[in-house]
Formats: sequence, structure tokens, C-alpha cells
Amino acid sequence: MNRVIGFLSTAAFFTAALLVALAGTAVAQTAPTLDHFYCYFAQGEIRPKRFMLQDQFDVGLNPLIPPEVETVQLLKIVRFCNPVQKTTADGKVTGIQHPADHLAMYLFTPDPWSSHPIIPRVVIIRNQFGTQRIRTANAVLLAVPSGKVWPVPVTNLPPPPNIPTDIDHFKCYLASGRAIDRRVLLKDQFFQDTREGVLAAVLQPILFCNPVKKTIPPISPTAPPSITSITNPDGHLACYVTTRRNFQSTLFYDNQFSPQLAGLLVSRPDFLCVPSLKLKWAVVPAPSSLVPPD
Repeated sequence: MNRVIGFLSTAAFFTAALLVALAGTAVAQTAPTLDHFYCYFAQGEIRPKRFMLQDQFDVGLNPLIPPEVETVQLLKIVRFCNPVQKTTADGKVTGIQHPADHLAMYLFTPDPWSSHPIIPRVVIIRNQFGTQRIRTANAVLLAVPSGKVWPVPVTNLPPPPNIPTDIDHFKCYLASGRAIDRRVLLKDQFFQDTREGVLAAVLQPILFCNPVKKTIPPISPTAPPSITSITNPDGHLACYVTTRRNFQSTLFYDNQFSPQLAGLLVSRPDFLCVPSLKLKWAVVPAPSSLVPPD
């Protein structure tokens, strides 16, 4: 991972080519209606699952080139994200719009029977931290809309929570860029007893997430596939490393990949996902010395 991000950081000599490519990309106009999300370490079971993902990077910039589909295998939950209220140093409060919307982030790997190259890209984004230029590498996580039960009842097993239908799935790419270096107050359901929230430093970007179309192949050849389409193509998430907080608890969750009610241990929140607009993007061209001759 570090080698990939390190390689991307040396792409300054591609600036001229990137400026030409970026000049031709469309600029998103609609502000995202997503919440901010505060993400916690999670220790979930491995749930093997094969499925296909297609986002705006897979579709590409050239309409004459057929869109790609990435076939991947699901592994396990590595983060669980709560909607969170954010207060900046100037006192601006961004409240929670959808308190029942949560995201379970699953680590996945490419399907061994398919090949999907790692394509470095430069992306211009805008969010409440301003306009930023980030670099993306390979996709590593799928963020899945999830319902949550917390606190966990001591006696009777609770009914399964509702799975959110007003938020997309997200395909998340490793990202790098300049550190934000902002101090914010964060207040979610786990830290709701604090008066204003917990203080956290927002540092460098670590993930950039596109809304994604997810297709699960049918078990039977005569059955149709299960397709979850994109509902808000302008809504993206930029995730930043934050200073960690001490925390540990158990919750129940439910989503399209889990049984009706699954237990999950969560601890130490370590990054913040911020609603973002993707203004422009371009593929980083490979150095001529690495391009094989015709």
C-alpha cells in the first residue's frame, strides 16, 4: 500500500498531460446530501461473496470505450461508520440528516478469475474543507448501507434493524494528498452523552469513495441477478485519518450481506468520511519507459 501511494506522489512530471485531461471532464453541480460518517475499527466474521462493481471510474471518460466491471470477492468488515455531527473551529455545525443510515466497510480482493488493473488517477474534489487535489490507487473497500441496534439489549434479542434504502453503496479507493490539519468536534450515537462532542484532528486523506452499482450473480442460472443501482451519482465520500479515541462496544447490524441480525465488536474510531463533490478527474499516464513497445 505504501509503495503504491509513494509511487503516486512522484507523478508531478505528468502535470501538463493531466491538465489537458482534466480540462475536458464534467463538473458536478449538485451538492451531496450525505451525512458525515465517523468510522470505527470492526472485527467481523469473514463472509465470502462474489459480486460485480461498476462506478464512474469504471465507466470512464470516453463514451466510445465500453465500460468495465470489476469482479471482486468479499472478505470481512474492517470498519463500521456512524452518521456524525461535525462542528468546526468557527462554530459551524453540520447536523445529522439521516440518523438511521450507517455504513459497514468490507475489505475485498479481486476475483482470481478476472483481471482489473490498478489505475492511478488524479481527482479534484470539493467539500467543507475546501477544494483539494488527491490521488487514488486501487479499490479496496465496499461501503454497504447498514442498520444498527445499539445499545445491545441484555435480555431479549432485538428485532433486526431496517436496512437503509436512501443511501448508495460506495466503492472506496486508497487515496493520498495534503493533510487537512483541522480540529473538529464530532458527536455521534456512541458519544452522544458529551455536551459538544469529542475533539479530533482531521489529517490526511486515506480513501475516496464513488457511489457504485453492485451486482450479485444468481445462484440458479435461470434466476435474475440482484442489482443495486446508484441513486445519487453526485454524492461521494472523502475519508480522512483522524486522531484515535478510546472506545469499545458491541452492536448488532443488518445489511444485504449479513444474516438478519449479526453481532459486531467496534472500537477506536480513526477516520472521518466527508460528503464531497468530484469536480474533475483524469488517469495518470504511465511513464514512457514503462510502456511496452508496440
